[in-house]
Amino acid sequence: YIFLAVAFLLPFLVPLALFDIEPVKGRRKWMAGLLAVGTVTSALLLTQIIRAPVGATIDNMHIAYASGSSNAFLLGVLYVFATCGALLVASSRLLMMFGLINLTMEIALSWLTFTGLTSLWCAWAAITSFVIAIYLRGSLPREKMLPPPAEGRSVAGEILLTR
Repeated sequence: YIFLAVAFLLPFLVPLALFDIEPVKGRRKWMAGLLAVGTVTSALLLTQIIRAPVGATIDNMHIAYASGSSNAFLLGVLYVFATCGALLVASSRLLMMFGLINLTMEIALSWLTFTGLTSLWCAWAAITSFVIAIYLRGSLPREKMLPPPAEGRSVAGEILLTR
């Protein structure tokens, strides 16, 4: 349940984080819309695991999750729309490329297996999280502290914007 709860928060958290660091006003409007979609999607997904039992079984070489949802495909599309879409509308070319890679992987993983999509997507997310952590560690100055971020932006946002 905890694993799924964290995964189901991502449609909300990814657009929120990107909205926080986006300097271009027009793109922030798009991200605000994607944040709204992500908020609703996360709420619906979290409600699902609260209301109904969740099942997890071994299916070939992955974990297949079942939540008894009749609208799993629609929620999956909204999930991808909010998470990858927020990356694709970012003004940072690096974030846009990251979004394109994630969207490509989502399509490829969906093609491989729909029942194992959650499991495989989370494995992919672990890999990308590791890459992001390495990137951010390499971006931080070792000798001195970072200057305070611009108003309304996080320190991580300032690092990404300076790249």
